[in-house]
Amino acid sequence: MKFLIETYTYKDPKLKKIKEDDFPIPIINSRDSIKNASEILSHSKYRCCFILDKDGKILNYVSQGDLLRFIEKRDYVKSKIEDLIKFKPNFKVALNSAQAKRIMQKHDYDVIPLVDLDNHLIGASIRSSNYKKSATKKERIGLIISGGLGKRLLPLTKETPKPLLKLGNKTILDHVFDSLELLGVRYFNVMAGHLSEKFQRYKAVSERPYKLFIEKSPLGTGGPLLKWIHEESELLINELKNKDNLTIIVCNGDLIFEVDEQTISSFEKSNYKICILSRNLQYSLKFGLIETRNHLLKSFKEKPTFSYNVNTGIYLFKIDLKLLNQLKKFPVSKIDMPDLLIKVKSKTRENILIKEIKGNYFDLGTPDDLLEVSAFYKE
Repeated sequence: MKFLIETYTYKDPKLKKIKEDDFPIPIINSRDSIKNASEILSHSKYRCCFILDKDGKILNYVSQGDLLRFIEKRDYVKSKIEDLIKFKPNFKVALNSAQAKRIMQKHDYDVIPLVDLDNHLIGASIRSSNYKKSATKKERIGLIISGGLGKRLLPLTKETPKPLLKLGNKTILDHVFDSLELLGVRYFNVMAGHLSEKFQRYKAVSERPYKLFIEKSPLGTGGPLLKWIHEESELLINELKNKDNLTIIVCNGDLIFEVDEQTISSFEKSNYKICILSRNLQYSLKFGLIETRNHLLKSFKEKPTFSYNVNTGIYLFKIDLKLLNQLKKFPVSKIDMPDLLIKVKSKTRENILIKEIKGNYFDLGTPDDLLEVSAFYKE
C-alpha cells in the first residue's frame, strides 16, 4: 500500500509546552502519572505520546493501547509512566523519514520518532493515508555522484565502492535513493568511476530503475554534473519544451540525510536557479579565549562556542534553457563542485542561494562514521 510520510521537527529539548500544530505528538516525562498520560492521550490526534528524559533523550513511546493494557493488569492509581515502559522495552526509532517509512511498512506502525545519534528526539515521521497529496508534488531529477575512491574507508572500499557498502540490509546508495524518492525524485542518475564494473553488476540486479554514467577518469564532485549535462542535454531540451524549468537534486552517494519538502519547494518558488544546502555545526573550545588589542588584554571569553555553516554536498538546480546552455559552455573536466559553482556564478552572474537543512545529516566518510550510523540500521 502506498502512503505519504509527513515529517515534523522537534525543537524543544527542555520539555516546555509546545503547540500541537508545531509538533503533533505529545511529549511527557517518565515521572508523569498514568492518570495524566491517559488524559493527554485521550486528546492526542494520533493516540500516542513520546517519553523523554530530562535531557531530551527518548526513552520510549506509548500508545493508547499500551496504556489500556497496563491499566487492565495493574494498579495504575499510583503508577507512573516509568512503570509502564518497563514492560514495553522494544521500540523503533529512525534517523530520517526514509528509514521511518521502511519501518512503518515492515511493522505497520503509524508514527516513528526521529532521533540523532545520541537518541535525542529531533522529530517524528507520521503515516498519512492521503496519498493524493503526493500526486501534486513536482517530479524532480536526481543525480548521485559516486565516483570517489573512498580512501578513508580502506580496506572496506578496496573491492567495493563506498556507495555499495551495506548499511543494514541495504546499500548506502539505496538509502540515498529512498531519501530522494521522498523528495519527489522520479528519474535517477548515478555517476560512477572507481570500480565502475561493480556499479554495472549492481544495476543489473537492482529493483530500482536508474541511468548509470561512467567516468573514464576522475572528475571530482563538479565534473560529473558537467558530464551529465553534456550527455543528457538533448533529453533535457526535450523535457523543457513543455516546462519552464527542471529541478535537479545533486548529491554525493555516501550520505544519510533528511531534507524536508518545504526546503525544496521554497527554492522552486524563488527567483534563484542554484542552491547549496548547508548544515549548521557548532564547535566549543576547550579553553578560554583571550581577545587582545595592540598586544594588550581586551577581554576573556570562557570556552566560547562558534557556529559554522558547512557544505553538505547536496545541491539544487532549477535548470531552464538559459542555464542549460550556460552550463554546456563549461568543458567536462576534473573540478570539485565548490570551484565549479564559483565559476558558474562569475560567468552567469547568477546568485547562489544557501538554505540550511534541519534534519539529520551524516557523511559516511570514515569507519567510525559508518559504524556509528550502522547501529541504527540493525534489523
